[in-house]
Amino acid sequence: MPDLSVLAGQRSLAGRKPQNDDSVALVIPDVGVIRRKGVVAVIADGVSASERGGEAAEVAVRTFVQDYYSTPDTWRVQKSLARVVAALNRWLYGQSLRTLGEARGYVCTFSGVILRQARLHVFHVGDSRVWRWRDGVLQRLTEDHELAVGKDKAYLTRALGLEASLEVDYRRHTLRAGDVILLATDGLYRFVGTGMLEDVLAQAAGAESPEQLEALCQFLIQRALEAGSDDNISLQILRVVHPGEAAPPERSEVNRVRFPPLLKAGDRLDGFEVETEIYASERCQVYRVRGPDGRRCVMKTPSPNYVDDAAYIERFLLESWAGRRAQSPHVVRVLSRPDSPWLYYLTEWVEGVTLEQWMLHHHHPDVKQVVNLMRQLVQAVRVFHRRDMYHGDLKPANVLIDMDGQVRLLDFGSVWVGAVRDCETEGGAEIPLGTTRYSAPEYQQGEPPSLQSELFSLGVMAYEMLTGEHPYGKGWEDAGSPSARARMRYVPAWQHNPLVPAWVDAALARAVAPDKRTRYASLSEWLRDMQTPNRKLVPDAPQPLMTRDPVRGWQLISAGLMLAWLVTLWAWLAH
Repeated sequence: MPDLSVLAGQRSLAGRKPQNDDSVALVIPDVGVIRRKGVVAVIADGVSASERGGEAAEVAVRTFVQDYYSTPDTWRVQKSLARVVAALNRWLYGQSLRTLGEARGYVCTFSGVILRQARLHVFHVGDSRVWRWRDGVLQRLTEDHELAVGKDKAYLTRALGLEASLEVDYRRHTLRAGDVILLATDGLYRFVGTGMLEDVLAQAAGAESPEQLEALCQFLIQRALEAGSDDNISLQILRVVHPGEAAPPERSEVNRVRFPPLLKAGDRLDGFEVETEIYASERCQVYRVRGPDGRRCVMKTPSPNYVDDAAYIERFLLESWAGRRAQSPHVVRVLSRPDSPWLYYLTEWVEGVTLEQWMLHHHHPDVKQVVNLMRQLVQAVRVFHRRDMYHGDLKPANVLIDMDGQVRLLDFGSVWVGAVRDCETEGGAEIPLGTTRYSAPEYQQGEPPSLQSELFSLGVMAYEMLTGEHPYGKGWEDAGSPSARARMRYVPAWQHNPLVPAWVDAALARAVAPDKRTRYASLSEWLRDMQTPNRKLVPDAPQPLMTRDPVRGWQLISAGLMLAWLVTLWAWLAH
């Protein structure tokens, strides 16, 4: 049976407004991707009452397309939609609070369709609309989320970025050859009647090219302007040439994937030849492999111990999705892989050493060197935080330093994704906790990760780089209760390494404070205090020179010893 085939056209215009706060996206990928993920059309209208509505709309459509096509192929469309939209909503809502100090800065309507395997998936929030024209009948598939106030005034009751949590309308319909789908913002439909829409969509049903559909879009925009539209105008028209083969009945993720066997050097999987095993544990295996193109990369496979564990499989799939979302020069790249039922994912191979190995050969490094590495690591961590994700296991073994001294963060096995937790049902996948030595007390006690818990991990690593020790001594990992850890006392870094300035030690102490409420509110503030003395942390009262400026202290001691040696030498020669 032929694959899904769609013709589509779209237009977006500022109209009589000075700028266009609408945004549209339309993706008709190649056949392989259409089979797995389908065709996507999405439309957003930046709310005029919000300060950054246009920016919200643009970010929403662009990020949605990118994140949806990055979701695991084994996820159902509804599941992918729920998680991607929830992540988008949380990010926009957080942006408003972070940059504007209020909750309604980045707000937009958001509606879209996904056509896949003879099914039409409709998702919607706000007052943009979706229609289907079939056999001469026009049917509206969405309801406006608004509250009428008076005769000509209405307020949105639901929109992307409006609240911390969001209820999204979702409907699934069958697709037939000849169906025409229309998406439009209110700048069009409030000024163009149903009769006009029916006439134009009847013409669209006979269109033979995208150009014809785009011309119809332009025609409707012109009719709206002539009717007095004073808003941005955007619309998309999709004509179904062939709906494709209907999807088979849903199977559980346990049955849709295959666990690779344990591999050894010389074995092949999907054309990738294993060169060596890098790491193996009870939960996974990691191999260095060489691809069909000759390039090296890293393959992570699930442990056969969990072949019947749906929660584990869900967690493994989430790792690769989170890795693809965290795109940064300081995060190892998750690579595309062949379409096959085998469960694994690939990351780039980077020549270098882990921070754990680096520390074995760099005892008591210079403070500037440590701050430089931490600055790069903070950049990597911020990429996760901006996506409402937390790495969850920041430790030296998960930090790679390449041959040029550039830092890359790796291993997404403990990643926490806010959108996934929002959508999680009881009995969902349990997130493995981070390594005790580097984990904040509240995280070990079951609280969700946060900026402050990740800061604690960074602070412990920086302290360990400078001293070779843990800031609370050897008993930290054995202290199993909050009360036991609360009784432990921070050991000043300069007691282990006299070259650590007092102001650096003060910044470290605040970063690893047992109570998260007393830690820094931002990573940038911590980095600033690691580089420049903060007089609020370090009192102005006179302190020993070795505490205030150990480098200067050692220089003076060395000068004194040299002077004493010269005096002794002069006396000996004179005698």
